[in-house]
Amino acid sequence: MMKYIKLFFISIILVFFSCEDYLDKSPDMGIVEDEVFDSYTAIRGYLDNCIKALPDYTLWDGGKQERVHAAAFSDEAAANYSYGKVKGVLHKGDWLDKEEAVEVGWTQTDVGTPKGRPIANAYYCIRITNRILEKVPDLPNLSDEEKRMLLGQAYFFRAYYHFEIIKRWGGMGYIDRVYHTTDDMDIPRISYQAATDRLIEDLNRAITMLPDEWPIFETGRPTILAAMAVKAMAELYAASPLMKNNINTLDNTGYDIERAKMAAKYGVSAAQLCIRYGLQLGTIALPKTANPEHMKNNADIDFVITDIDFQTLLQMEELRDYGAYNIFPVFSGKPLV
Repeated sequence: MMKYIKLFFISIILVFFSCEDYLDKSPDMGIVEDEVFDSYTAIRGYLDNCIKALPDYTLWDGGKQERVHAAAFSDEAAANYSYGKVKGVLHKGDWLDKEEAVEVGWTQTDVGTPKGRPIANAYYCIRITNRILEKVPDLPNLSDEEKRMLLGQAYFFRAYYHFEIIKRWGGMGYIDRVYHTTDDMDIPRISYQAATDRLIEDLNRAITMLPDEWPIFETGRPTILAAMAVKAMAELYAASPLMKNNINTLDNTGYDIERAKMAAKYGVSAAQLCIRYGLQLGTIALPKTANPEHMKNNADIDFVITDIDFQTLLQMEELRDYGAYNIFPVFSGKPLV
């Protein structure tokens, strides 16, 4: 009997010492900012939190929608789950100042995951992108190409998550720097149109930095086409009668035709954009494809790149490494003859 009692007390002592060692660890598990920004891989892992937080409406509780499909937010589907926030709050129109309301609430439960509320996730990711944009340009341990890849994604996600906010809350102040606890965070609201213009600026920057595609093991990261798609959608939302209002009015003055045209213009492929760009430069584009459908799409370039966007394309950083394709004279930077 004494043997079992001794073993019991020894086990208790070991548990207490183990707990003490575990509890002695700092909340950040000993990771400091310098370590986060120590290498390209570490910084990319930090930025990847913006991918992990992307909304997933196929989850039963994605965005805290509580067993109700996203189609039930509008009149596309019915919500028969009586205890959820969709039927009990959103459909009743009783969502103003409700921090737990579906889609427009801001509580931080599960923030940084697909189950987090879209607004909380958006502000969480915007802070990450601003830290990347503040730190990366001056890091001496990164190559120019690594900086370009990180900054391109950061600009994309900052724009994307601001879009997630304004299409739910209307025009909000554009957060383009890292805020600290001692800063004045009473950021004035701006109109939906002004907020859209700010995020379009970030998407234009992203377009000059992002690749057409990523290696297969990095599939899912934002590309030029993704930035163009968000840009087109943002312009389309901004063209609606509701979004044309300033922050103090709610009038229906019809669609903004010019923004609608811009939305349609940006809904083109990267190949179409490149061909149009070449033509506006005064050169002849000779796209190669054996696919008849691609040939047809490549010829559909009945649009004009605006002066602002044209200047953005002109200022894109020149690629210096085409990988295996460097053997071809057209990519080598050497004369063809």
